[in-house]
Amino acid sequence: MTDTPTDETPGSGEVPDLGGLQVSLRRSVLTSIRRHTEPRGLSVEEFGVLSALRARGPGSVTRLARALNYDPTSVSRSAFRLTEQGLLNSDRSEEDRRVVVLSLTDRGEATVREIAEGIEDTYRRLLAGSSPDDIDGFVHTIQLIRANFQSME
Repeated sequence: MTDTPTDETPGSGEVPDLGGLQVSLRRSVLTSIRRHTEPRGLSVEEFGVLSALRARGPGSVTRLARALNYDPTSVSRSAFRLTEQGLLNSDRSEEDRRVVVLSLTDRGEATVREIAEGIEDTYRRLLAGSSPDDIDGFVHTIQLIRANFQSME
């Protein structure tokens, strides 16, 4: 198998280099996210924390780490920096004072919304020239690969 993605037509018999395709796609996506986060002094991981809180509502470090598949220590470090920047609130849980509950501040909400809008625009540009059927097929294939992988474990 080669290190570069194959130009073969899907189903033509040659198996595409999924690893190479994944690395290339991941690099493109992370680069596009960084273009929106770095000017605001945020890392991709910190943006992930903000996005998860926006999507799921307030939560503990443990809950966020599970949702993001991040290490809890990494989430704690990100949360500390985000709190210092005024993007997160950090409060003790009323039920269990040992647990810290993180939530977005108004500034954090505005920041994550602006970054997400910029990223969505970039994604539209990355998908330019693709038909809705192409995009649906791409998403379906990724979901199928994930399901097949999970059934192999």
